[in-house]
Amino acid sequence: RMLAGVVAQHKATQAPLKEENERARRAAVVSAHAAADSTLAAVTAGVSDVFENHKLLEAEAKHLQAETLLFSKQTQRWLSLVESFNKAMKELGDVENWARTMETDMTVLRTAMEEIQKHQPPV
Repeated sequence: RMLAGVVAQHKATQAPLKEENERARRAAVVSAHAAADSTLAAVTAGVSDVFENHKLLEAEAKHLQAETLLFSKQTQRWLSLVESFNKAMKELGDVENWARTMETDMTVLRTAMEEIQKHQPPV
């Protein structure tokens, strides 16, 4: 009987401790879940931000690529215009040179005709 009394007393003193341990275990589990949820939410938000930034960067890269293509086409048009202008200037230079040559030839002809006229007897 005495042993049964000691066992009963031991069980009676252990019961509140077991309840306290169970409460502490449940609180620890709840805290662990909350910490895991908080960490997961932070990681998910970070991944979401990275994904959004990636999408923005891709869109900007596409925009820059399109702008670069337009700039390249415009540059080609400008180069073509400059080449046409240079060709026209060269042709103008050729016409100017031709006109000078013609003027010189005409001067030579006029001088030659004047000399011929000086040496012809009057009619």
